Amino acid sequence: MLNAATPEAVFLHAAGAVLAGRLALIVGDPGAGKSTLLAHLMSRGHQVLGDDVVRFATADGRFSAVGRSIKLDDKALRSLPLVAALCAGGAIGTLLAAGSYYVSPAAIRRDWQAGPSRPWGVMLLDAGSRGGASGVRRSSEGVAAVSVARRVLGGTELRAPARAEVTVRLLESLTDVAAYRAEGSDPAKVAEALEREAVG
Repeated sequence: MLNAATPEAVFLHAAGAVLAGRLALIVGDPGAGKSTLLAHLMSRGHQVLGDDVVRFATADGRFSAVGRSIKLDDKALRSLPLVAALCAGGAIGTLLAAGSYYVSPAAIRRDWQAGPSRPWGVMLLDAGSRGGASGVRRSSEGVAAVSVARRVLGGTELRAPARAEVTVRLLESLTDVAAYRAEGSDPAKVAEALEREAVG
């Protein structure tokens, strides 16, 4: 799927959640906490675009869902008692594999999938911001846009002109986004802070 990128649609290594009707893309390196934050947002009642991979359509600049299981480890589950109970009970849509749980979004929330939309914000996650009080702080919109653009997956068949056009369309879709950086090590508080920013 990822190598089937075309000038009309590409896939990004990112997650997405809709808060108060506004899409927030969640980006970060592997292990930065995208899946954990997404699971917290889902357990707080928000629809999502899925974990780890979202689709970007160049024609309308909208991001849409890609159905994938959410990968959570024991540390993540400790902060998500309801999801931990689903996994411990072997509920349909959960799978334990080598210390990680793969949880279908539908196991957490039946109507999990948000419709295609343009982003209101980008949440940046990185290991360097794990200390101190948990929450979010405004960040550079330019850094956020570049971070999203770097996460295009696959597309090995796209020739240079098509790659450039896709990148331009992607950056255009992020023109008016608000950028935030997660701080601290409590994903529940980060989720709550991001909700406040989306509503305010």
